[in-house]
Amino acid sequence: MSNDKIEKDSREVLKLELDNAEEKGKRIAEKGRELTEYGQYLSDLASVTRDFIYVTPNLTGIDSVIKDWKLLNNQADITIQEFGKIDFKSFNTSSGVASISVSGYFDPKFILPINEASIHPLIIEKYNKIEEIISKNSKETEVISLLKEFELDQAAKGRKSALEQFQIAQEAFKKPINPASTSLIPMRESIRTTIDFLLKRRSKQEKTGNERAKIISIGKQLKRDTVPEEPIESLSDKWVELLDKYLSSAKEESISRDEWRNRLAQATIFLSSLLNALDVKKCK
Repeated sequence: MSNDKIEKDSREVLKLELDNAEEKGKRIAEKGRELTEYGQYLSDLASVTRDFIYVTPNLTGIDSVIKDWKLLNNQADITIQEFGKIDFKSFNTSSGVASISVSGYFDPKFILPINEASIHPLIIEKYNKIEEIISKNSKETEVISLLKEFELDQAAKGRKSALEQFQIAQEAFKKPINPASTSLIPMRESIRTTIDFLLKRRSKQEKTGNERAKIISIGKQLKRDTVPEEPIESLSDKWVELLDKYLSSAKEESISRDEWRNRLAQATIFLSSLLNALDVKKCK
């Protein structure tokens, strides 16, 4: 089978997942006030992502995006089937994974070079819609609550807590005179502090040789019973990508405010998704 045929088939698979997700999001949103926000976000993100792939002939990471949207659709099915006894945290974890996947793999810096210049403005326009939806649903207050729930507002004397680092990152963005590194470096350290804290709270202190293995081990031992293993695996990949592409190099880069916002949103969603996936009662 030719590469063109494989890519066309993959695009059709992704379109089908997005169609399903948009329809399920609408059904969830119609079920009541508590579900409206979750359902509307799912429906909106599916819609703008589908618009993006319709105008973009060549894409990167499409198989990974499909995998993460399949996970989100599976969680949406569970949500629809279990109205009245919903595990919002599990659903939020899956939606976060899909959000990071879309905003990462479909970033114009990776997409524009493999597409004709004549359609670059349209690609950027559609991607900006994705960014807008994701940024709107990157909830600073939710992450603050989660960090406090896991006691990540505490730190040893002379050190900053994960919560304090997170708040420094958010506040720095609100002051445009600051360089992006004043926000993205504290954000990176907030996540690292969180990961280090969670590693110490595992009941079994097994060795973890790299960043991906750390997330896998944390998820295996601390995840909520309703969260399957696949979202944890995706989060482990997302953490490595955030480090490699968006956070570690921030000090050396001069980036636009829109790019800064997107990186901060991805990192915020990652932190939210990770903590939502875990059961605080399993932390020893």
